[in-house]
Amino acid sequence: MNAGLVIPTCLPGEFFTGALGRCALLNGASANEVFRILLGQPAQWRSPAIIEPLAAIFGLSCDELIGRHSPMPFLGRFDGPEHAQQSRRLKFAANSLVQPFHRFRFCPDCVAEDRAQRGFAIWRTVHQLPGMTWCLTHEHILTETQWSPRNGCPDHAPEFGSTCDRNRTGVDDRPAPMALRLMRLCQTLITMPPGPSARVVVRRLRRRANELDIRVRSGAPSSRLSLGAYAQQRLDSDAVADLLGRINNRDKCPWASLDGALTANSNAAIKLCVMACILFEDTESTLECLAGPVTSEESPHASPHGSHNDSATHDSVMQRTYYRARGSYRTAALFLGRSDGAVSAALKRRGLPNFTQATARSTVRALASFGDGASLSEACITHGANVHEVEKFLRFGGSAIFECARRIRQDHESDADGSAVTAARRA
Repeated sequence: MNAGLVIPTCLPGEFFTGALGRCALLNGASANEVFRILLGQPAQWRSPAIIEPLAAIFGLSCDELIGRHSPMPFLGRFDGPEHAQQSRRLKFAANSLVQPFHRFRFCPDCVAEDRAQRGFAIWRTVHQLPGMTWCLTHEHILTETQWSPRNGCPDHAPEFGSTCDRNRTGVDDRPAPMALRLMRLCQTLITMPPGPSARVVVRRLRRRANELDIRVRSGAPSSRLSLGAYAQQRLDSDAVADLLGRINNRDKCPWASLDGALTANSNAAIKLCVMACILFEDTESTLECLAGPVTSEESPHASPHGSHNDSATHDSVMQRTYYRARGSYRTAALFLGRSDGAVSAALKRRGLPNFTQATARSTVRALASFGDGASLSEACITHGANVHEVEKFLRFGGSAIFECARRIRQDHESDADGSAVTAARRA
């Protein structure tokens, strides 16, 4: 198989075309010549058919090649399982062998460490991820080059001598916090198993955007937000637009088409990570959104509307969402990413009333007191509630009504305490 050529081993974390470049250097030939000698045919770098012969050169399976030595564990992680095998091969050819922006990156300090340890430098896969511009190990900006890894090691790149001493650590060079969090997230995701499909992630992100919008407006919005509409409302919308624009290789972010772009093009993975970074404050919540297991209501086999079949949503999930929404059917629908009618019907069947009808705080307080053990008449007299209004809710039955009433009562008390503190400060 090796036809008298020296074939190096692909090292952990090494970008695969960089290993091919090392092979070419060791044998004093170009990557195209190595390919022709070993396989008896010219290399067609953009064709998915090139993957198996490339893997065979280094004694790897296709899965090993794609999973350990390319960005595909990141780029393909939001594919649906039914398309995973085919799209992994297609995207490998499109995004790994040929970079989307025809730029390759290396860290001069990583190169120096490689030389000291091995006597040669390697191209690191993590540095080739879309949006990765910063070496998280050495804390400085990566050097970009149009020189292909197929031509050899990074220290052979024409840009190495002229640019490796610039852009050292400095206040002006350091990426914005959101961009830095994004790069750390991408570096983590490349080592994790594949997650949910892009559609499921978009649904989770849209639910989170609506949740945040509800908190800001202190009430349910008139319609469901698109992710583009939410991002435009943010104080850092210019920074978000710049980041998404650079990923799109454009000057501006197309806000109106953002939701569709998150599932429809080759840069969907990095855009989903950008949106997750701006919607979630901590890394743990972000990873849960992008890598967490798919729940029953997110399953593609669930009814899209759920009006006649809500069994796909577990009782525990529905009840937890009901509590978070403080008994509001509409808010619960926004959290679940389902239609108002479907969620209303499902909650009614579970004996959970719509607390938005309880406009009077006295009704909520009376229900909470009744759940705590007071008689109906005592609870209504104490809080000045209309007994008939309270009875409407009691007809639903179930302890969930009282638990939800207690949570709403606690919210009212917290609001009152906050108002008192504000008034005292003003005084």
